[in-house]
Amino acid sequence: MRHILICSFMSLFMLVSIAAVAAHAQEKMGKSTTVEGELIDLRCFSAQGSRGEKHQMCAVACAKVGDPVGIVDAKGKVYTLGSQTGGYVDHMAKTARVTGMVSGNVIIPMKVEVKEGNSWKTITLPKEMM
Repeated sequence: MRHILICSFMSLFMLVSIAAVAAHAQEKMGKSTTVEGELIDLRCFSAQGSRGEKHQMCAVACAKVGDPVGIVDAKGKVYTLGSQTGGYVDHMAKTARVTGMVSGNVIIPMKVEVKEGNSWKTITLPKEMM
């Protein structure tokens, strides 16, 4: 009987510990947020402030070779997209809405939409490796 009580107590302790760790990890990662702005290649934007329609061909080339992609909002805040860059190639320098978990200046996309005319189109991103 004593062993059953000890095992039950240990199991309960482990469950409470796991729940606490999961809650802390969720808190540390941030909350789901939507950021709207322009999709940019971070190499040229960081070095020269390059962006916009005139820079689109270069941004596409940078995304194709795997350079980091980001989004800059209307206030000028830049977020790095924590995902593979290949899924953004056809959408560089366009207005986008990225919904995901934010930690610092990194957003892990869960949903990405690109503005086409007056409507929003959800784009499919490649599966991520964890």
